[in-house]
Amino acid sequence: MQVSAQEVAENIYEFQVPLPFKLKEINLFLVKSDDGCLLIDTGTNTPATAEALKANLDYLGVAFGDIRYVAITWCRDT
Repeated sequence: MQVSAQEVAENIYEFQVPLPFKLKEINLFLVKSDDGCLLIDTGTNTPATAEALKANLDYLGVAFGDIRYVAITWCRDT
């Protein structure tokens, strides 16, 4: 899995995960803070998305348990 994480502002990271739709990928953001991490969007519940999410979190040194908050900005009704 290719890692796409890049810091876009201090302690704010952007990366992409694949989608199984016409729109092929979505941007996710991770905000690191002393209180834990905020994940903005999650992608879809597919193996490819989970693999990409884990690969990018690993690259950033973040475990799933480090994510304290999740913000969802969109929802697909399918």
